[in-house]
Amino acid sequence: MVSRPFAATFAAATVAAALMTSGCASSASLREGNYEDVTPHELHRAGKSGDAELAAPLRALLEERLASGTTTITDEQAIEAVIALGRTGDASDGAAMLRVAREDHSPDVRAFAIEALARLNPPLLAAERGALLSAENDPLVRARLADN
Repeated sequence: MVSRPFAATFAAATVAAALMTSGCASSASLREGNYEDVTPHELHRAGKSGDAELAAPLRALLEERLASGTTTITDEQAIEAVIALGRTGDASDGAAMLRVAREDHSPDVRAFAIEALARLNPPLLAAERGALLSAENDPLVRARLADN
């Protein structure tokens, strides 16, 4: 016979595992601003969720990365956040994506930001393409600008 404390602990662990599998735990960490603790996989799931309410925390994660100028938020996290915002955001998120495309230190992140900007707000990308091209030296980023 299983004791009640063990059964209760097992039930709690089962619920926690279900929440982590469903992405609810990652949404909570993201919504609470614990950006360094959010894994790239969790950010990927946030993007696949299609939850528009995650757009604001995703923008905040990217803004924190730009403001800090450090690598507390990794390139991999930033790329997944850019992709997720590209999936969950709307045209109003174009300005945030344009800032990432201009200012992020990683060419990989900038390239993904251009892809997301092309999806979120094509007119904004068209208007800014020339300025982005003239300021960009990385061949991958320049290729993404030419393709979109």
